[in-house]
Amino acid sequence: MADDEVPAEEEAPKKKGGKLLLILGLLVGLGGGGAAGAIFLGPMIGQRLAAGASEGGEDPVDGHEEEGGGGGGEGGEVAGVVHLIDNLVVNPAGSNGTRFLLASVAFETSDASLDEPITARDLEIRDGLIRILGMKSVGQLTDYAFREQLVAELHGAIEGVIGEGTVLRIYLPQYVIQ
Repeated sequence: MADDEVPAEEEAPKKKGGKLLLILGLLVGLGGGGAAGAIFLGPMIGQRLAAGASEGGEDPVDGHEEEGGGGGGEGGEVAGVVHLIDNLVVNPAGSNGTRFLLASVAFETSDASLDEPITARDLEIRDGLIRILGMKSVGQLTDYAFREQLVAELHGAIEGVIGEGTVLRIYLPQYVIQ
């Protein structure tokens, strides 16, 4: 009889430990899956969103009003070329390396002939974008009301490299704060 009581006492701690292990495994799996999705699927989805937006499928958030007089008579709006700067990883100001922003910035240009100069100056554009995003605090980066000002600053940084009046719209297809 003494032998029968020992296994019953040992089973209770095993069940409690098993539940804890199951919960821990579930949390690690969810976190790992979310991170993998953000890293691997995020850029692909961002490119598709940027391509769809350049075809006129979505209304972009750009913080700038379109120039021109209302588009009368000539057969519609001329679509620009969308360029994607992806996988920008930034530690926000004041985070001491404990937080990060993973972002992609797509921008539509007015002229397809800018493709070669943009490709040649990709590192300059990327550096300017990282510099602006890195100067912002986590509070600023997460505040949607601040988004228009942020997009305006990104717009200025890109035009500072490739020339004034060349960027039509800015898109943020990937924007993940961890």
